[in-house]
Formats: sequence, structure tokens, C-alpha cells
Amino acid sequence: MTDFRRVVRVSGPPSFRLSRIGLWLIGVFVLSCFSTAVAVVSRPSQPDAAATVVFFSLLGSIFVVAVLLVAAIAGYQVQAARERNQGYTWQSDQFRNLDQIDPASYVVIRPAGDEYLSEVERKSRQMQARAWAAKNPVAP
Repeated sequence: MTDFRRVVRVSGPPSFRLSRIGLWLIGVFVLSCFSTAVAVVSRPSQPDAAATVVFFSLLGSIFVVAVLLVAAIAGYQVQAARERNQGYTWQSDQFRNLDQIDPASYVVIRPAGDEYLSEVERKSRQMQARAWAAKNPVAP
């Protein structure tokens, strides 16, 4: 494939970015749960005010991260559906009937209907697409 083209982006944060934020939040959630478990197991039999503050702070962090994670998942679902309705996706092994784009440049690396790309092909086409995008900037 040598004839690259960009897709028209839908407004809002890209679903790719939301998916990466969600993965990061999952890591923070697991770390918060682990930290809370350590605080519970290592607490003194007669906890003082500082131990109580630490425990409830950790418990609050679990709640906050869980809310943020749910928001990221919901935002991802909405944005991914909007992108699919526009005719493209960044996902490499789903939606064969949609154009597959490089999520950084929004350049089509696999036209709709073509065979899925292998990992090596995908990476190669992403590099080519980014080089093409650098030479063909988006008009203002």
C-alpha cells in the first residue's frame, strides 16, 4: 500500500488515548488495592489517628480511581462507536469492514475489506504512514 490518506477525525479525545488512560488507571487501581491490603494487614491492634487517616485515604483513593476508570471506559465506548460510525478504527484485529488507521497520524494503514495485518506489517505500515504524514501536514 503506497497511497496513504487521512481519515476525518471525530471530535473529542481519540478512543486510542482513552484506552491507554484506562490501562494506566487499571494499574493505579491495582496498586491502590495492594497498598490498602498492606495497610490493613500491617495495622497495629490499637490503631492511632495516623493509621486511621492512612487507611481511609487509601480507601478513598480506590474509590476515586474506580470512578475515573468507569468514566474512561464509558468515554472509550462512546468514542470508539463514533469512530466506527465514521468508518475507521485503530484496532488491528477487529472490524475488517472498517479502515484501520495509525492512531498517531490518522492515516489509513489497511483499507476496509483487506486482510488483517500481521504485527510486522502493521508496524511497518505505521512507520510509513507517519513518514507520509510528516511530509503531508494537515491543512489548517
